[in-house]
Amino acid sequence: MKEPMYDFRNYGEKVNLFGNKCRSCGEIYYPKRNICPKCGKTEFDSFKISGKGEIYSYTKIEVPPEDFVDSKSYYAAIIKLEDGPLINGILVDPKNDFGIDIGDKVIPSMRKIKSDKDTGTVNYQIKFEDIGKK
Repeated sequence: MKEPMYDFRNYGEKVNLFGNKCRSCGEIYYPKRNICPKCGKTEFDSFKISGKGEIYSYTKIEVPPEDFVDSKSYYAAIIKLEDGPLINGILVDPKNDFGIDIGDKVIPSMRKIKSDKDTGTVNYQIKFEDIGKK
């Protein structure tokens, strides 16, 4: 029997960026919070974060962690989201070592992170594609 195809865009919180929004002050958080640091309230609504933003800071990782031995060097970044929060993520498809700049716009992109050594299961996560100063 053939494996069913999944539409990852609609697969819920496992493959989308869901945070929460404080009902009192409107502040958006990712990851989700139980208490709003801004106003101290505890009532939130789930909020799907667009993932669009800009590079706030970045660094190049030359030696990947043991689980990522198949990976070459990569860029880890702090992203300032259009929705508000700062989040960390991995940049994909950089143009070259000098093609990444603070303030470059980024968009989310579903990408492979690793394959399980024993089962061969492929794990995915949202990474960020640098689209420049657009």
